[in-house]
Amino acid sequence: MSGCLRNVSASHGRPLSLIDILVGLLTAILILLMFVGGPGYSADRVTKHVWNLGHVFAFFLWTWYLAKRWRRLDRLRPLHRLLVLAGVVFGAGLLIEGLQYGTARSADWQDIGRNMLGCLVAICWTYPLCCDLKPIARRIGRLASILLGLLALAPLAGSLADSYLARRDFPVLADFETPLEAERWSGDAHRERTATVRLSGQYALKVRLGTTRYSGVSLNTFPRDWQAYRALEIGVFNPDQDVIFMTCRIHDRRHLEGPQRYQDRFNRRYAIQPGWNCIRILLQDVQTAPEGRFMDLRNVMAVGLFATGLEHPRVVFLDHIRLS
Repeated sequence: MSGCLRNVSASHGRPLSLIDILVGLLTAILILLMFVGGPGYSADRVTKHVWNLGHVFAFFLWTWYLAKRWRRLDRLRPLHRLLVLAGVVFGAGLLIEGLQYGTARSADWQDIGRNMLGCLVAICWTYPLCCDLKPIARRIGRLASILLGLLALAPLAGSLADSYLARRDFPVLADFETPLEAERWSGDAHRERTATVRLSGQYALKVRLGTTRYSGVSLNTFPRDWQAYRALEIGVFNPDQDVIFMTCRIHDRRHLEGPQRYQDRFNRRYAIQPGWNCIRILLQDVQTAPEGRFMDLRNVMAVGLFATGLEHPRVVFLDHIRLS
């Protein structure tokens, strides 16, 4: 088909080759990692995004190898052959995600999309599968795989860029001047960048606190080593006339990897008055907060700010969070 000849009969009935052995070993490792490996909760964003892209590689490899070694595929028409491969990949993805329920791992249904991207790359770019496509279909498929590949790489690229900015701006932990900072935060409270209220620069973070028992946000991505600094400063703006009480929580890696007892982290409640407030926390107090040990200021993992048991939703603004 357009100079591309499909002939895989020589691969049938032969003894295992080095490629067969390598693919087998890689398959065993990849399947094991899908269920018992992977980055933990405390892993950085870049590691998590790279890990997710492993699905693209795994299903690219398996699609390519299955096409070379599954003898019955050669009896099918080209279109049917491709549909069978895509169906097998989709079904395998569903099975893998379904089996992760009830385990320490959590299912991520976006992984199925990454699996299908790996399948598409194998179909459009590797011999003999690309020979099943007409030239126009091959070109469209390759263009689609490039565009989808760039889309899959976008979260990793964003995290790499923001990680660079976090290191460059340190000891400022967050000033919300770029939209990339959104990934540094988590929590149940709705949050958005705003230019209407700000302490410094052009933007601040607007946080809508809800009425759940604990409603707030957590800053999770920043340089971990705080040993050279004396205090953490957080700018908080209260637009209402009523005081709002908020708790600041800080913990290290050891706390995160343990039972996460209340007594094993820094917790302090603050009365946020109307207007701008500066919460200033001495790092010596943070270091001595855990019961029976010192907090490891070389491995600070998160800074949380939350309200407890609000009777009605409230709004606060955060800006210029920094070490001094």
